[in-house]
Amino acid sequence: LVGPGMVVPVVPAGRPQWREVRSADGRDVGRAFFAEEDWRLRSPFYGGLQGAEFRSWSGEPGREVSVPVEVPVGDRAGVYLLAWHGSQPPSDEAGVVGVTAREIVGRGFTTLFLLRCTDAGVAPSPELGRVARGHGLTIIEGTGRVAPSPGAIDLLPDAAGRALPVRV
Repeated sequence: LVGPGMVVPVVPAGRPQWREVRSADGRDVGRAFFAEEDWRLRSPFYGGLQGAEFRSWSGEPGREVSVPVEVPVGDRAGVYLLAWHGSQPPSDEAGVVGVTAREIVGRGFTTLFLLRCTDAGVAPSPELGRVARGHGLTIIEGTGRVAPSPGAIDLLPDAAGRALPVRV
C-alpha cells in the first residue's frame, strides 16, 4: 500500500533488486536478485525449481547434449533458492548467503540451491563451507554457467565444450 508520507524506493530500470520466489501453492521458497526484465522472463518458472532436475551439458556449439546429474537433495520441500547473475551479484555474496541460511534453517529448510554463474574452475568458497557447516545446511551450486529453465537447472559447458559438475 502506498499513501501520504510513505517513502517508496525507486529502482532505476535495469538495476537488479531482490524478488520473492513463491511456489505454486504460495509458499516462500527463495529470493532472486534480478533486474525487472530479467525477472519477468524467469518468474513464471522459478517457483517450481525446488523439484527441478539437474542436467549437465557438453559438446560443440549447436551440437550440445545433456545428461541428468544425480544430486543428493533429499526432501524437495526443504529446498530454498537463492539466485542472481554472476555479472550482477549482490554486493556481499557470502553475507547474503549467511543471513539467508540463518533465516531459512529456522523455517525448516535444509538445502540451499545457489543459482548463479561463476567462472569455470573457481575454487569452492571457504566462507560458503563455513555457512553450511555452521547452520547444518546443504548448499548446492553449479561450478560454471548455470541456466535454470522450466523443470531443470542446466549446468552449461565451459568454453571448450566440457561438462561442468555441481558442487555440494
